[in-house]
Amino acid sequence: MALGDGLFGADLQDTLTIGISGVALVAAVVANVSNSMTKKADDRRAARARVNDLCVRIAELNTTIQVHRVEQNAVEGLGVYNTKVNSLVRQVVALATLARDILAQSNIKAAAVEYALLADAIALSGDPGAGALWEKAVSAATTTHDRVDLLQRQADYLFTVGDVAGGEKAYAEARRAMGPDASAFHVGRNQQLLAMSNANVGRVDIARAQFEDAQRLYEAMPESPNRTYALNTLADARRRTLGETAA
Repeated sequence: MALGDGLFGADLQDTLTIGISGVALVAAVVANVSNSMTKKADDRRAARARVNDLCVRIAELNTTIQVHRVEQNAVEGLGVYNTKVNSLVRQVVALATLARDILAQSNIKAAAVEYALLADAIALSGDPGAGALWEKAVSAATTTHDRVDLLQRQADYLFTVGDVAGGEKAYAEARRAMGPDASAFHVGRNQQLLAMSNANVGRVDIARAQFEDAQRLYEAMPESPNRTYALNTLADARRRTLGETAA
């Protein structure tokens, strides 16, 4: 019997066979993992695109709602207006709920403006889940301007749902986010928005004092179109929330 034959040769052949099978198995596992990762990446991209499309549609519907609100008095009766707007609101809520579910199921993140859009839409149905979306919107802000704006919008939402303390805290955080060199206009606007939120929940005396704070800040600004604009918007806010007219 040759040296390569017999038991030793058979063992070597078995070992080679096992080794080749092992390599093939590893290659198959690697291929499966790679394919799985590629599919997951494709699924995430598709989900992200779907959320973006839904947000664009929600924004379009919101614009249509605003147009109806502007045209309502001049064009059609209140009944027709309510029918149109209520139908659009239901569509907005449904689309926002779908987008929120896609985000959760796909484990993907949205942009700050998208979270805010979804939060506003979800809130229309009274769904408390809007609060979590506002938190995500603020956390996703990448600029000081966006952070301040989103904190102010979150604050108004919190006032609306009865969390006055949370709303005050968010307005205070917005003021801190502006930094120590914030302009009188931006500080005054934050105070004006706080006053409006308080007025809308019936805290009239507190709101009136905060409107006065905002007015002092605006009046301290140099004469300019910006100063005029600020004072005019303040007067309009007082008229709408407190029923006050300019002296």
